Amino acid sequence: MQWRNNSGLYKNCRSVKTAEEYLLKCLFAAEEERDKAVFYAESLKIAENKRIEEEEERNRRFKEKLKEVPVFQVKETKTISFKVEPSYRLIKPEYMIGNFETLSDILQKDDKELYEWASKRYKAKGTSYLSDLTPIIRKEKTYDYILAYMEDETTERIFVSQEWYPQDFIELRTEYYNRTDEIYPLEMEEEVKKMAIQELRKNLQSAIDSFKSE
Repeated sequence: MQWRNNSGLYKNCRSVKTAEEYLLKCLFAAEEERDKAVFYAESLKIAENKRIEEEEERNRRFKEKLKEVPVFQVKETKTISFKVEPSYRLIKPEYMIGNFETLSDILQKDDKELYEWASKRYKAKGTSYLSDLTPIIRKEKTYDYILAYMEDETTERIFVSQEWYPQDFIELRTEYYNRTDEIYPLEMEEEVKKMAIQELRKNLQSAIDSFKSE
């Protein structure tokens, strides 16, 4: 039998004395080469899987950042807000309503009647330094630009500005925020109006209580 001494596969088989020993030794050498090849292939697979996972993680983080990127729009947005006069303004005698009986009668009105009364303008008598009194002032305003971003997965914050002051953004509240003088979408008018009426009732009661304590 002629052995192939130049083959790398058989380089560890040269010292054998019998064909059987030669065969076994070559089989072991072949298995070792196969194991090395399998290990190498597995290493490549692991490295590739790791690369894919890292790429997917980078893409996920990028998509998360995209959710937080502010979005600018040129879009008209109609808003509403209400200014409610404080109690100290309601008791000033110059407005001819600042007495216990008058304020008590006003407080007894239902919401519709109270809002009608509160929407009227009352001029101060006998003085020029006091501005007119409107117990509830309704303010409707249209903005031209929107800047919005996601604060978290469920909360979007929206800011609006006007054409002549585009840099002066103000937050648009899409849920009631315990203040009627914040700006809200016009669609929320009835909800915010109801809260303004409640606030006025509290101020009227505070004004009435101030007369009781005198």
